[in-house]
Amino acid sequence: MIEFGEQLRRARETKGLTQQSLAEQLFVTRQTVSRWECGDRYPDLLTTKRISQVLEVSLDDLLSDNEMTKIVEKNPVIEKKSSNNLMIALYTLIIFSYVFNIASVFSNLFKMDTSVDMTISIPVETIVGLTLLIVIIVTFIYGMVNAIKGTLNPKRMGFVNIVYLISDLVRGVINAISTPYLNGSGRVIAVLLILPQAVCAAVIYKMFVSQKDNEMYPRIIYITSIIEIIYSVYIECAICKYSAYVDPMGILTECFLGISLIVLIIYQTRVLSQKRQLGLDIKKCSSIN
Repeated sequence: MIEFGEQLRRARETKGLTQQSLAEQLFVTRQTVSRWECGDRYPDLLTTKRISQVLEVSLDDLLSDNEMTKIVEKNPVIEKKSSNNLMIALYTLIIFSYVFNIASVFSNLFKMDTSVDMTISIPVETIVGLTLLIVIIVTFIYGMVNAIKGTLNPKRMGFVNIVYLISDLVRGVINAISTPYLNGSGRVIAVLLILPQAVCAAVIYKMFVSQKDNEMYPRIIYITSIIEIIYSVYIECAICKYSAYVDPMGILTECFLGISLIVLIIYQTRVLSQKRQLGLDIKKCSSIN
């Protein structure tokens, strides 16, 4: 079976167009057309449809069913430049915020009174929490680099989201259990509100990483994400109400970042779902024509 890149080259040459002239009609660079023909990249779905119109060939002649799937699954989930830049900015903000959190923890530890035996006793939950923060930072650096390179496809995006959700879930459970100002029922509520996060991570694995298509997956992610937002607000309100040492700016920043991340996951899920549906619609139209 002839692959898309070779089919594109043949159709372009049959039409008597150079890579530059085709690129100008598609409003892309010549290098982009060259990468398509070499098989390094695939155009997005709408551009693929435009190519078939410009070269006067059917989508069936350009693409196999497998390659139509590759257009969705191999390309970045967020292809709109402005949205991708916003995502990169958010990733950067998250990375610096978590680095600041780690620096604050170490700063507080070194301020402790160690005059007796010159040692610092670090609670186990603090060590685990710091380790998870480092994991989250490394994961978001990986996501940011791929977003900058334009290679944050569904599998990589799903990996970033899953690692974040699981790490944040473990942090939430530890905080709920170890927080002294939450009573028994408060801790139970906190833990129960975290559990949907595990469901969200499992569904993201199915939808993004395993590339399973089910109309229920986006809905489950939306519902569990909303519950996670409620949890974030609940736990921060509990801190404000019962803690004697409240850092309003720190609480506001933590809450903002958590909610922003969940909203980002909802947006990524919606975009991927729409792209897959568009791919199915284009294939149907192509088969009818």
